Amino acid sequence: MQGGAPTEHWTAEGKLYCCAIKDACGHRVVGYSISDRMPASLAVDALNNAVARRKAEGHDVAGCILHADRGSQFRSRKMGHALNRHGMVGSMGRVGAAGDCETVRLSIVSWRPDSC
Repeated sequence: MQGGAPTEHWTAEGKLYCCAIKDACGHRVVGYSISDRMPASLAVDALNNAVARRKAEGHDVAGCILHADRGSQFRSRKMGHALNRHGMVGSMGRVGAAGDCETVRLSIVSWRPDSC
């Protein structure tokens, strides 16, 4: 799975942030979270959403790798605890590897909730 840095979206009511988790093999968004702020729980909620969806589809996530950028949401203690709880492993790219999670950002740009 691959997590992308939360993206900012302007609406008539102000800013919203969307954090998505993409199945790197299936090339689709499997979990997301939306909030008006960018706390660590935004990424954790997206991960929990992805895990619930994969389990509902009959897939075990234990041993899966979540690759993400070095954003504070993915480096947080809350994310570490969530990864441990699900039996997953965290992975991060090198410092300065801006394109590391670009596929997730591109998915969010073209993503619609009914496309999942």
